[in-house]
Amino acid sequence: MSQETLSQEDMDKILEREISQVTAKLVDMDQKIHILAEQLAAKEERQRTIFDLLTTQVWDVETESTDFELSWKTFHIEDICNNLSSFHLQSCRLEETQQLLKTAMKTREVLSQLRSCFSRGHLKEAVDHASELRRLSCENSAQMEFLEKILEEQPVVDEELHSLKNSLRQYIKDSTSKGYDAVSQVYEHCVDLFRVGEEEEAFELYLSFLLNIIQKELSDPLSKLRQKGDTSSRFSSQCISCLTQLYECIASYADENEGRLTKDWSEQYYPLLLKRLQSVCNEYGAEILDIYRHFRHLENTQSYLTTETRQLDVVMDEMALISQRTNAYFHFIQNKLDKHNNPGALETSKFFRECLLQRKLDELISAYISMENYFMAESIKKAISLDEISKDSGTILVSTVVDDCFFVIQKSIKRAFAFENNDVLCAIINETNAVMSRQALGFFKNRLVQTLMSQKETNRIESYASKPLDKSRNVTQQLVVLLNNLHNCEEYGERLIGWLDTASRKRNSAASELEKIQSVVGDLKDALKAFHSMWEEILEHLKTRITSKLVRTLEPLQQMSFILQEDNLLGDLEASSSFIYNFMEQFDNSVGYLENLLIDSNWDQLIRQMADWTAAHLESILWRKKFNSHGALRLDNDIRSITSFFNNKVKQGTVRDIFTRLFQLTMLLNLESPTEIDDIWQREEDKHIRWKLTAEEVREVLSLRTEFSSETIRHLSL
Repeated sequence: MSQETLSQEDMDKILEREISQVTAKLVDMDQKIHILAEQLAAKEERQRTIFDLLTTQVWDVETESTDFELSWKTFHIEDICNNLSSFHLQSCRLEETQQLLKTAMKTREVLSQLRSCFSRGHLKEAVDHASELRRLSCENSAQMEFLEKILEEQPVVDEELHSLKNSLRQYIKDSTSKGYDAVSQVYEHCVDLFRVGEEEEAFELYLSFLLNIIQKELSDPLSKLRQKGDTSSRFSSQCISCLTQLYECIASYADENEGRLTKDWSEQYYPLLLKRLQSVCNEYGAEILDIYRHFRHLENTQSYLTTETRQLDVVMDEMALISQRTNAYFHFIQNKLDKHNNPGALETSKFFRECLLQRKLDELISAYISMENYFMAESIKKAISLDEISKDSGTILVSTVVDDCFFVIQKSIKRAFAFENNDVLCAIINETNAVMSRQALGFFKNRLVQTLMSQKETNRIESYASKPLDKSRNVTQQLVVLLNNLHNCEEYGERLIGWLDTASRKRNSAASELEKIQSVVGDLKDALKAFHSMWEEILEHLKTRITSKLVRTLEPLQQMSFILQEDNLLGDLEASSSFIYNFMEQFDNSVGYLENLLIDSNWDQLIRQMADWTAAHLESILWRKKFNSHGALRLDNDIRSITSFFNNKVKQGTVRDIFTRLFQLTMLLNLESPTEIDDIWQREEDKHIRWKLTAEEVREVLSLRTEFSSETIRHLSL
C-alpha cells in the first residue's frame, strides 16, 4: 500500500515539474511574442513615419499642383510664379526623400556583405565593403541621424568593423618581422587600414615599418664605424660608403612610395613621409660625419696647415666626395618635396638649410676652405721654387711654373665645383684671384726686373744653347721665356673661365646663383688682364732691344737720293736693293733665331710690332726726301720688297695693313699728274680706297715730286 502511495507521489512530482517547464516555455514564448510584437510595432512605426513623410510630401505636391492650376485659370501672374516655385520645392524634397531611402537600403546591403565576407575570412572584400560604407556615410553625413533610425544601427561603430581593423593591425604586425621582402604586403594592409578610416594610424604603421628596415640595413656598417678601432686609410672610405648607402636607401624609398602614396592615399601624406625620412637621414648622417671628422682630426684644422700637400690632397678629395653626394641627395629630396608641397608650406630650401645634416656639412666645408687655400698657396710656392726652363734644343722656350701653377689652380677650382655648393666655389675662386695676383704675377714681375737689370748669362740658358751666347742674347731669351709664360697663363685662364661659365650654367637654373658665380669669374678675368698688360710690356721691351740694332741698317736710307737719272737708273736700283738686302739680313740675324723659341701667336705679334716700327721709321725718313718719277718707282719697289719680307714671316694672317700708309704714299708719288688724284680721291660715300692719309698729307706727298707744280697741288679739290 505504501509503495503504491509513493508511486503516486512521484507521479505527482513529475507531473508538476513538467507543468512548470511547459509554463516556463509558455512564458518565454510569450516574451518572445511580446518582443516580436514590439519590433513589428517599431517597424510599423518606421514604415508609418516613412509613409506619413511620403504622403505628406505627395499631398504637398498635389496641393501645390492644384493651386498652380487654379492660379493658371484665374491668370494671376504673381500667384502663378509663387505657386510654381513652391511646387518645384516640394517636388525636390520628394526626390531627396526617395534618394535617402535608396541610400538606406544600399547601406543595409553593404553592411550585410561586410559581415558575410569577414565571417568567411575574405579580408580584402571586407575592406572594400567597409570603404563603401565610409563613402556612403561621408556623402550623407547630414542625414545620418535619420538613416540610423531607419537602420537601427550605426555602421561606423559596428562590432564587425572593429574586428576588421584589429585583424588588419595584426597582419601588419606579423609582416613587419619579415623585413624588406614584405614591403608590398605591409603596404597593402596599411592601405586597407587607411580605407576603413584609420588614416593616421595606417601612415604611422607603414612609416615605422620603413624606418625599421632602414635601421636594419645600416646596423652592420654603422656598428663597424662606431667601434672606431680602425686607424687605416680604409676607414674614411668606409665612412663615405656608409653615408652613400644611407642616401641611396632613403632616396629609393622616397622614389618607390611617390606613386603609391599619391595614388592610394591622399596628396598630403607624401611630403610627411619625405620629412620623416629626412629626420632619420639627419640622425644617421650627422653621426657618420662626426665619426669621419674625428678620424681625420678635423676639429683642429690648424694641424693640417703644416701637413704635406699630397696628404692634404687626399683628405680634400674625400671631403669633396662627401659634399657632392650629400648635396645630390638634398637636391633629389628637395625636388620631390617641391613637387608635392602645398602652397604656403615651409620653404623646402630653408628646411634643408637648417637641418642637422646640413649644419654638420657646413662644419666640414669650413675646414675644407681653410685647407684648400693653404694647399693652393703652398703648391704654387713650391712650383715657383722648382721653376726651370726646358732644355730641349729647338723647342719653344717656356718654364715649368705656368703648367704647375695652373694644374694646382684648376684642380682646386674643379674640386670646389664638385662640392655642389656655390658659396664654396666662389670662395675658392676669390682665393685663386688673390694667389694669381700675389704669387704668380709677383713672380713674373720680379723675374722681369732681374732680367732687365742683369747682364750675366744664366746656367739654364747656357745649357739650352748649342753655342755660347752673348749677354744681350741671354737677356732677350729671358724676355722670350716670360713672354711665352704669360701667353700660356692667359690661354689657361681663358680655358678655365670658359669651363666655369659652361659648367655653372648647366648646374644653376636660378639667376641669382648664376650672377654670384659670374661676379667672381669677372674678378678672375680682371686678374688675367693684369697678365696681359705685363705681356704687352715685355713685348715692348723685346721690340726695343731688337730695334736698337736694326736702326743702324736704315741709316743708308737717310743718305740715299730718290732723284734718279735715267742713264744711271740701273746702278741706283742696285744700290737700293743692297740697302733692302742688308736690312733683311740684319733682321734675320737679330730676330730669326726667335722663331723657333716663341709661341706662334707671340712670334706673329712680334713681327707685327717690328713691321709697325719699320713702317713708321721709313715714313719719317721719306717725308724729308724729294722724288722724281724714277725715284718714286724705286721707292715703290723697295716698299713692296719690305712688305713681302714681313708678310712671309708671319704664320697666320697678314701685315699688309701696317704698310697701307706707305703704299698710298708711293701710289701718289707715282702719279703722272697731280690732277689724277681727282679720279681716286672720291667723296666719302663713294670711296673704294680706305685712305689713311689726310687731305693735307696728300698735298704734302704730292709736293715731294719735283715735277709737280705747287700751284696745281694747291688748287686740288680734296
